[in-house]
Amino acid sequence: MEKIKIVIIGAGVRGRYTYGDFIKNNQETCEVVAVVENKIGRRKKFKEIFSLPDDKVFENINDFFEKEKMADAVIICSSDNTHFLACEKALEKGYDILVEGPVTNSLDKLVNLQGLCEKNKDKIF
Repeated sequence: MEKIKIVIIGAGVRGRYTYGDFIKNNQETCEVVAVVENKIGRRKKFKEIFSLPDDKVFENINDFFEKEKMADAVIICSSDNTHFLACEKALEKGYDILVEGPVTNSLDKLVNLQGLCEKNKDKIF
């Protein structure tokens, strides 16, 4: 079985210690292939922990989503107000998503994400 390739969006407490530690302890099934984090110290530490090359470390989601799809899934654990935009961009790129709550604070935006999931045959968890 191939490893699941994952991008972490938000390398704060949950990104680093919850999901990052889980992935580090389950390297036979999954691996971090990139990180998106706006705080330089967190970015550098995540890069070091997961031995990521410079071209897989991103300061913002716009830079990340400009690149070709590089993973199977993204884990979105950035600030709550960024979840909808990150989900929308990830679905448009064809990523499956694990997102911290809240996904969005708007029913209209949630319906929009449902439509993107159905269109692209992707999933949000």
